[in-house]
Amino acid sequence: MTQTPHRELLRYVRIHWQRWQGSVAGFYYQRVTAPVQFWVACGQPPQFRPSIPWWQSFVYRYLVITGWLRPSRPRPAWAE
Repeated sequence: MTQTPHRELLRYVRIHWQRWQGSVAGFYYQRVTAPVQFWVACGQPPQFRPSIPWWQSFVYRYLVITGWLRPSRPRPAWAE
């Protein structure tokens, strides 16, 4: 009974954290991943190359660090 408020607080924080992460991941997919996938599916015509937003690398690293994305390339053993 004494742990119930603590569990409720953790549940509240977890739910809002997951919503935030989902929103960031969805935004990243909509603005970066989907246009690149569509461009590749169309045969990568150079005149229609999508422009990647300047913030792409920051959001990508954030999603990798928080565990919502896996790195696109495996890190070499010496870099760990």
